[in-house]
Amino acid sequence: MNTMVELGISFRVRELGADECLARAVELMQWAKPAFEHAAGEVDEVEAVKLCAMGNAVAFAGETNGTLSALLIAQLIQFPLKKVCLVLAYSGRMVDFYEANVWLEDWATRQGCDEMRGYGQEGPMRLARRHGYSEIYRVYVKPLKGNKDELH
Repeated sequence: MNTMVELGISFRVRELGADECLARAVELMQWAKPAFEHAAGEVDEVEAVKLCAMGNAVAFAGETNGTLSALLIAQLIQFPLKKVCLVLAYSGRMVDFYEANVWLEDWATRQGCDEMRGYGQEGPMRLARRHGYSEIYRVYVKPLKGNKDELH
């Protein structure tokens, strides 16, 4: 039996539909915000929740005893040679990451994905490596002069 269940703690992961994402948009944006604090600006918590509400990404709620305790946002990407489940954000208790990740991998397999991908700074990368992820490449960025999105 799961130790958490023995202690009276029930953790479960469930997919939130587009309508529920729209109805809970403010709450989900607040939960997702920490995941984007050090991001490079491709997407932020507002845009990620919008993608979910439009059905272009999927939000998964980790709930402890019925209360939101983790949020995972992922997007399916069909490349010419493979289908990938890209983790856009994970926010919540690190102890819940493993169970949420196992659930997401099962879901992605059912969607026909060939692999999982994610990106982030060294902290999230260390956590991901502990759960079987490996680094496949690094991303280099050079802001263009005059671009409103210059990093520095």
